[in-house]
Amino acid sequence: MRLYTLEKYEPTHPSVIQDAKVLYGISNIPVRYIEFVDEKERSYRILTTRFDLTDQQVMDIYRNRWVIELFFKWIKQHLKLTKIWSTKPQGIWNQMYLALIAY
Repeated sequence: MRLYTLEKYEPTHPSVIQDAKVLYGISNIPVRYIEFVDEKERSYRILTTRFDLTDQQVMDIYRNRWVIELFFKWIKQHLKLTKIWSTKPQGIWNQMYLALIAY
């Protein structure tokens, strides 16, 4: 993907490599590009429309979202909870508790 930098921002966190307002591809809508590395030196590149957050907040949101995804993956694999039978929060909690008890 080709990025065209419109404006660069000063990173506020040591893990952030680049923080900039960019255009990508043929789009005329500017987005924010944040590139950062984690503790294991893996590189991440994120495009977002959230200009109101700091680069550290965007990193934290991405990391927390990934932890939640891994949690749901574990639930699906181990608890065999592939179909939710209720649309209400209490019903979903009850089904998860019963699955954990059965596990």
